[in-house]
Amino acid sequence: NGRLLHQAGEPLEPPYADLQPGHWRRVGAELWTKIQHSDSVWLLGLSWPRTAVPQGRALRLLKDFAAQFNWPREVESSSTLEQVERRIRQVQQASARLAQMRGFINTALGQMDDGLLVVNSIGRVILSNPRAAHYLGLKNETELMGKEAQPLLQYLEIQGEHVWSEVLGRLFIQGQPVRFEARGPGELELYLQLQPLDEQGVGMHGMIINLSDIGALKQVERTRAEMLNFLSHDIRSPITSMLSLTQSKLATEGSAAQLADRIEPLARRSLKLADDFLQQARAEVADTTSFSDTDFVAVIYNAMDEIYVQAQQRGIRLVRQLEVEEVWLRGNVALLERALLNLLGNAIKFSPDGGSVTVHLARTGSRLECCVRDQGPGVSPELRETIFLPFRHGEQQGQDQRSGVGLGLSFVKVVAEKHHGSIELRDATEDGALFCLVLPCESGDGVVS
Repeated sequence: NGRLLHQAGEPLEPPYADLQPGHWRRVGAELWTKIQHSDSVWLLGLSWPRTAVPQGRALRLLKDFAAQFNWPREVESSSTLEQVERRIRQVQQASARLAQMRGFINTALGQMDDGLLVVNSIGRVILSNPRAAHYLGLKNETELMGKEAQPLLQYLEIQGEHVWSEVLGRLFIQGQPVRFEARGPGELELYLQLQPLDEQGVGMHGMIINLSDIGALKQVERTRAEMLNFLSHDIRSPITSMLSLTQSKLATEGSAAQLADRIEPLARRSLKLADDFLQQARAEVADTTSFSDTDFVAVIYNAMDEIYVQAQQRGIRLVRQLEVEEVWLRGNVALLERALLNLLGNAIKFSPDGGSVTVHLARTGSRLECCVRDQGPGVSPELRETIFLPFRHGEQQGQDQRSGVGLGLSFVKVVAEKHHGSIELRDATEDGALFCLVLPCESGDGVVS
């Protein structure tokens, strides 16, 4: 810390006099220890908060820090035997440091999020980490050691015009780095960076391969593209139609009532799309720490009361089948009501005039299930895999064909996941569709899971 404590040859005053190597002592706002630095003994001091007591990891860091300055004194040997013994100790210390460095490198590689392969000049793996083994479909990085790199990399499908033999040839012969995307098993999407080793720096030919999982980034990119398509087409389409109507013959020669009748459904559609988009965005950023105790039975009653007029307009009967009088959970009332309204709205939309929509609620231990069944035409097989994805156009076939953008069910999925639950399509037959919202709740003994 830059403070002169004593002159050479002068004795140290307390509390510095009784310091021991490897042990730290607090002196005011500082910590001090004694270290052996070559042929002299030094004091090492660090500024340290008065209220903080170094322990656990902090204490280990302090000891490691002091060890960096600790150079043991070399004692001159008076015999050949002592010189040999000293050399042996030096070799042992060097071997211990090398083993420690290897352990450090292995630990660091094991904690990397990216996969790493180092390949020598004959194309064999000489260094790897667990993430690389995972990306290449192996259980342990030891399965990579000494293996030929090309057969292992064939496990990944290059996206583009590259082929593995060409890529490796460019690296080894021309020394050119290569970067591209590749796909692994399942939905795995990777970004690969292949860099030749610096021959002069490491003393050997070879290459380093870095494998990065870009699945989340690609999904964000796809969602962004879908969102832009949604904004550019679905929201603009009704607005464009309204503008066309204002410039049409109906606007100049027709009555205001006729024009209003044509514009109103377009305006409502545009407003609903914008509202759905905003609700989706709000649900995705909802703060779960603000959730409060909520009775889901009350949520059902409120949602059914709000949707009642819409059902009555088409003569659709709303049926409640509630096996419990109350069931409590930690949640956001507004999001839960909106999610249930979306399920009820879809059920009414696809049910025939004069039909019925049933809401069934049951609790099993610490889980509740709220299922909504309609009497519509069901869901076609090709839509079942994508029905909960955002910005997806879907339609159900029947005598009265209706289509939608797909934000409603996507919103329900987001809300369910925010509440650590799920939404499931359990039945999609010609007799109707059954959607079930599954959420964690208080069990019968009042314990929340």
